[in-house]
Amino acid sequence: MNIVRTGVILNTEHYDECVSLYKSVFGLDVLFQESDGTCRLTCFRFGGSCLNQR
Repeated sequence: MNIVRTGVILNTEHYDECVSLYKSVFGLDVLFQESDGTCRLTCFRFGGSCLNQR
């Protein structure tokens, strides 16, 4: 098995505020963002892992 990346997914009612917090306060870089209707996902680079905000 070859694991490329591990991560954590956080679900929140305050999506835009949380995305802003991780970008501006913690300075995390966005790997990618996706949107499918009402479901939105932002993936941040978090060391050798990723932090997903949904």
